[in-house]
Amino acid sequence: MNRYLLKAWQWFWLQVWELSEWTGIGLGRFAPWVFSQMIGVRGVKIK
Repeated sequence: MNRYLLKAWQWFWLQVWELSEWTGIGLGRFAPWVFSQMIGVRGVKIK
């Protein structure tokens, strides 16, 4: 993936995370996935 596109992807998910924190709406079970997208790593799928 292009380096700038990766940074844009990470920035987008950081904004999602920040918006959920600011509004008080939790991400619930999606929090680990959003966090992994935000820092740019692949997580382990949990059943």
